Amino acid sequence: MHRDRQLEILDRIVGHRLGGNTTDMYPDLYFSPTDAYNSPERYNEEINKIFRRTPLLACFSSDVADVGDYTTLDLMGIPVLVARGEDGKVRAFRNTCQHRGACVATGSGKGKRAFSCPYHAWSYRLDGTLIRPTHLEGFQGLDIDTVGLPPIACGEAAGLVFVSFAPGVETVDAHAWLGESLVADYESFGYENYRLMTTRSTVRDVNWKVMFDSFCEMYHVQFLHAKTIAHLFRSDCSTFDDLGLHGLMTGVRSTIDELKVQPREEWELPKHAALNYHIAPNTVLIHMIDHVEMYRIIPEGPTRCRAELSLYVPELPTTEKAERHWARQAETLIHTIETEDMVMADQAQFAIDAGNPPVFRFGRNEPALIHFHEVVEALLAGDEERFSARQPKPVQLTARR
Repeated sequence: MHRDRQLEILDRIVGHRLGGNTTDMYPDLYFSPTDAYNSPERYNEEINKIFRRTPLLACFSSDVADVGDYTTLDLMGIPVLVARGEDGKVRAFRNTCQHRGACVATGSGKGKRAFSCPYHAWSYRLDGTLIRPTHLEGFQGLDIDTVGLPPIACGEAAGLVFVSFAPGVETVDAHAWLGESLVADYESFGYENYRLMTTRSTVRDVNWKVMFDSFCEMYHVQFLHAKTIAHLFRSDCSTFDDLGLHGLMTGVRSTIDELKVQPREEWELPKHAALNYHIAPNTVLIHMIDHVEMYRIIPEGPTRCRAELSLYVPELPTTEKAERHWARQAETLIHTIETEDMVMADQAQFAIDAGNPPVFRFGRNEPALIHFHEVVEALLAGDEERFSARQPKPVQLTARR
């Protein structure tokens, strides 16, 4: 993040602290009907109008950094293969052999020159074209040029790779989807150089929005995480920047008051904050001073979702001590989320399915939460143009009451 942006956010945070522990607020309360969290009709509408129409964050560019590097994933029930081609271009395909449907790759890897199906060894080039079927004489008359891996629209920008399942879309303009502000931030962080340390996936019987809501406010930290991470953050103070369809919630660290006696020219935002970037429709990137946490929430049914946590670091560890450090870091994150946040999500879904409360009441002190739901509603209505702002726009600044 460029220096002027860091200072602008820090000025707002320090202003809150000096002003009696205020926080950024939305102008109004927001009421979210809870039948949006378990309705099959609503779920199908979200899948068709949001997840099968908008770009989805697939991976970091570093996951497929060099020619022949690849990674596989399951997005919206579709097996996806992302690979870097001979021409240096990143491409995405349906990870499905055109003979009998087996996956041509699993997991991730480096330096591939072709993908060979394990079932009958049909092989495909990095650009998805079929090399040839085995037992060629058995397939005389097959037009090999038309039997490649089905392409999926793909694009990359600022160290991130996006895919889209939208009909008729051939490429993803990732730069335009992110917007100038996010691109500038991620390029300044050098995300193209970050490397994946570990990924953990958990399936829960909750609606995807129930899970995503957990990442949209700092309000709960002092209560839910009292025995784990609450001592690290100020739960009563945060800022939020409206970045169009995306947003930035800045969680303030407990060290923030050090700035009161530090010259402004020495201030550094990452030392005193967790930058929670919300990338529509379903991903959170939390930028910490020494790593990035990627949380991707994938809907799998009206009351079922998959939560994926991936930990990225500026450079992979070269010593056993460093490996142990990151292993502990990952386990702490996973333990906190699974034993605290996810337990609350389970309870919320139980209440929703039992029919009470009929609405969730989002406070003005939860601007990122309100923004997320307003974006979801806009995408459903095809009215995303009203979120077309691409420069940081802070929400209304008021004192807490």
